[in-house]
Amino acid sequence: MLVTAVVLFFLWGCGSMDSSTRNPRATLLFCGDLMLDWGVMESCDNHGYEYPLEHVSSLLKDFDFRFCNLECVISEDATPRPGKKYIFRAAPRYLRVLTAAGISGVTLANNHVMDYGEKGLVDTTVHLDAHNILRTGAGTDAPNAYRPLVTNIRGIRLAVMGLCDLQYEDGYADSNTAGIARGDISSIAPVLKKYRDWNDIIAISIHWGNEYSDFPERSQVKLAHQLINAGADIIIGHHPHVYQGVEIYKNKPILYSLGNFLFGSTNEDVRNNIVAGFTVEKNAVKKMVIYSIHGTNHQNNPFRPEQLKGEKAETVLTHLVDISKPLGSTFPGGAEMKGDAIVYEFKNFPEGQK
Repeated sequence: MLVTAVVLFFLWGCGSMDSSTRNPRATLLFCGDLMLDWGVMESCDNHGYEYPLEHVSSLLKDFDFRFCNLECVISEDATPRPGKKYIFRAAPRYLRVLTAAGISGVTLANNHVMDYGEKGLVDTTVHLDAHNILRTGAGTDAPNAYRPLVTNIRGIRLAVMGLCDLQYEDGYADSNTAGIARGDISSIAPVLKKYRDWNDIIAISIHWGNEYSDFPERSQVKLAHQLINAGADIIIGHHPHVYQGVEIYKNKPILYSLGNFLFGSTNEDVRNNIVAGFTVEKNAVKKMVIYSIHGTNHQNNPFRPEQLKGEKAETVLTHLVDISKPLGSTFPGGAEMKGDAIVYEFKNFPEGQK
């Protein structure tokens, strides 16, 4: 009987381990531009570091991994670069906004992380590391800038690469110079090939496009397709400060812009925005859920995003569907409005095919 019990225990243990590891699944949430200077700093000073993202904290906590574009330098004393009209910097203590909300990682590949030169960039990386926030998209030279962040989430190996595709020549890293990763397919493709073999999901977070435009440029569509052809599974865009359309290419999602998430400046063109959640399995994106986020900085709710509900959510998401149609993909076909979000289920590929 003892032998039988041992055998049964062994079989039960193996079965349990197999069921939990056979088909691991994780959830990822991608958010847009986050800038901690100006109004966000003032809001924190008046109300505390949890205040800015308090209204979206429950949404954020629904996901295993939470990512955004950090569009400011984190430094106490870096010197600003001359000649730039808008420059953004926040003291390291304001990173508590991110840690309080559980932000897992950020991209630094944007047109503001070099606002305070190489020292500002290095300070930013040091402070992010000290706060245990993963990062990608910038570094002391091009190889470091192109290196994705890699993490294991519930048995899913995820790589996220940050890129920038703007006319921003003096901010890009090269073999000897610190800076950000350029959205150049000839430089990106070898990195994707290298990381494709030992990661389940590769996401690209890319800063590109025209500010306050509803639609991507043809060059963006071309680059997005090239990135997926080179091995990317998810492409998330930002920089326009407004959301743009969604395309499904080769059964892979491209969100050309999410718009702002938490941004410390005001502009009459700023509007409500979106965030995108994904359910992923080994080598497969299974589901995409798009939520609408309150993004206007009005007097009663400055610099404090929240998920939109009811008619307000429907207005944003209906407009998202409308501006996605010209992209000519299977989105929004197959998408459903469920509650206050759009849900898109991805097709199942034959076994062994990505």
